[in-house]
Amino acid sequence: MVDTGHVFTTGFGQPIYPDTVSQLMAKMIKAYNEPADDEDAPEVPLPHARLHDLRHVHATLLLVAGVPVHVVADRLGHATRRSRSGCTPT
Repeated sequence: MVDTGHVFTTGFGQPIYPDTVSQLMAKMIKAYNEPADDEDAPEVPLPHARLHDLRHVHATLLLVAGVPVHVVADRLGHATRRSRSGCTPT
């Protein structure tokens, strides 16, 4: 396997069009909420969510776990502390 720097690639290592991955998120949620066998239906269905929403969930969980803001921001690829937290640093 060759590291292309992309998160998602085809079997040939080519980047996948971003909408393809985003559409997969909606399909996975629908498949979970509406399984072929009604007995497997969840008691509480998953809400609509975009793939990008997982980025926010990830950041929130890291912050709740006590990971410093600057570490979370670096992990998300933010350049400045202002863009990291939406507020003036203390």
